[in-house]
Amino acid sequence: EAYIGRVKPGMSAEAAFRKVSERSWTASGVTTTVQWDLVDRMGMPVADGLYYVRIRVTGAASSSTVLKVLVLK
Repeated sequence: EAYIGRVKPGMSAEAAFRKVSERSWTASGVTTTVQWDLVDRMGMPVADGLYYVRIRVTGAASSSTVLKVLVLK
């Protein structure tokens, strides 16, 4: 499961964070590639900026990680 959110420049993450997209995948093996098509929940292209991607793996060995993604088009 991946949760993608954006923080507006000059604001704290708590004040400005909004969910842009959320996806779920079924893993088919040990390694799975997660790709984001740079569109939001409404199917519109996202703006340039800094996005946080939280990837959560559930199952026997559950884990979670947060990545920063800079989008510049």
